Amino acid sequence: GTSVGEKDYAPRILSEMGELYVHGVRLQPGKPTAFGDVAGKPVICLPGYPVAALSNLYLFIRPAIKRLAHLDDKPPRVQARLVRKMPSKPGYLSLVRVAFREDGQVEPIMVSGAGILSSVARADGFVIVPEELEGFEEGDMVEVITYE
Repeated sequence: GTSVGEKDYAPRILSEMGELYVHGVRLQPGKPTAFGDVAGKPVICLPGYPVAALSNLYLFIRPAIKRLAHLDDKPPRVQARLVRKMPSKPGYLSLVRVAFREDGQVEPIMVSGAGILSSVARADGFVIVPEELEGFEEGDMVEVITYE
């Protein structure tokens, strides 16, 4: 569980044992992620908050494992219309949890709250908001990456 601040020991230990390449990415949730290697083995330090760790799983770990196994990484994706505005933090790639409604549209569940695991339990998937946007507007078509 990597984090931020003086009590974040994982990246420091990683750099002592091997090489720390990156500590901190522009990802919400998931900013304190770290990457490195120890004795030629790749190491990813996941954020301690469960939703942030899940974001990292879908963006970094899953594709790496699939690539190592020589498999394509194509999680299921569905186009859907937003029922309300989906704000995001400019300058950060944002993964926003969403739920499908009976009419096939999607509703944002949480924009923040990386420690609120119940938001994942209520979600059917997530929408990736590019860092150059401040979110999506009500009625926009978005691509939903569904949880498996």
